[in-house]
Amino acid sequence: MTAKEIIREMMSQRGWSEKTLAVESGYAVGAIASYLHYRENYRIGTFHRLITCMGGVLIFRLSDDNVIDMEEETEKTAIQRMRRQKGWTLKDLADAAGYKSHTNIASLLSGKTSMRSDAAIRLVNAMRGEIVVVDDGKEYILGGE
Repeated sequence: MTAKEIIREMMSQRGWSEKTLAVESGYAVGAIASYLHYRENYRIGTFHRLITCMGGVLIFRLSDDNVIDMEEETEKTAIQRMRRQKGWTLKDLADAAGYKSHTNIASLLSGKTSMRSDAAIRLVNAMRGEIVVVDDGKEYILGGE
């Protein structure tokens, strides 16, 4: 599912309007409208904030027994942790994710560049992992089915 689809589904389940999501998340109503109607890629931190304010939990998962709860980490540290757990270098990750150079990955993970959801999905999927939203016992895979 896309970030938009997950957020819309969660809003629908709660009977929330865009205005309610704006109030609960601290974002302006115009920003919420832009996220839901125009933008194709969210900053992963924005997505995390939106799903968290609705009670969802964001996790990065390499396998069923290897889960990183995003309450404890940032997306960048979670991806770094996943990479290290696999024993990969930045070059290994860049090659697997289809980046021309490992410096692109280093820039994304250093904090110098804000990470969009599509970049996070690309990196996590390259490691055969998933970005998952858990909400009321249901799982939504970001960028998946």
